[in-house]
Amino acid sequence: LENQAKGLSLSFLFRSRAAWWAALYMGIQCMMYYCYVAWFPTILQQIVSAEMAGMLTSVYMFISIPASFLTPILADKMKSQSLLGVVIGVLYVIAMVSLMFCSNPVFLVLTLLCGGICAGASFSYILALFAMHTKNAADATSLGGFAQSVGNLIAAIGPAFMGQLLDRTGSWTIPLGLLSLISVSLIILGYLVGRDEIISQ
Repeated sequence: LENQAKGLSLSFLFRSRAAWWAALYMGIQCMMYYCYVAWFPTILQQIVSAEMAGMLTSVYMFISIPASFLTPILADKMKSQSLLGVVIGVLYVIAMVSLMFCSNPVFLVLTLLCGGICAGASFSYILALFAMHTKNAADATSLGGFAQSVGNLIAAIGPAFMGQLLDRTGSWTIPLGLLSLISVSLIILGYLVGRDEIISQ
């Protein structure tokens, strides 16, 4: 009972591969979201007015809301959530690649839909797994605290780094290409964190 009240120890979390998969997933999905929100309106203003860019960004945010509610419900119905994690990762890749070609209306719709879905789904997916892949609330809190602490360090560098790349290259091609490559890791990490495994010491 005393161990349950304390939750997972920090030393255990540092040694646990599963905890690091969760932390990396948290960090990368947060970084993708921050980069998207920070730079999406600026990218759009190259092809539409500032008012329209703001409206489309609002649409992107609105789409994320139902996805954030539905994802934990779907995850709870699965013994292993790996397939759900892979699907979210694939949609993120589609969203980022489509963003590179968003001057085309078809790709603009794709990046709005897939990006919006993933913004809500990826965050609620990893939060749900904190509880589903631990034995009790204390362990879930410990895992969540570790993953979010490490994850936020990763996420914080994203928008600024993309801005530096833009300044140095003068084009969105390399920054968005890099984000597209990074988004591929969410397919792998989504599979790893979703496996039927209880994180326990």
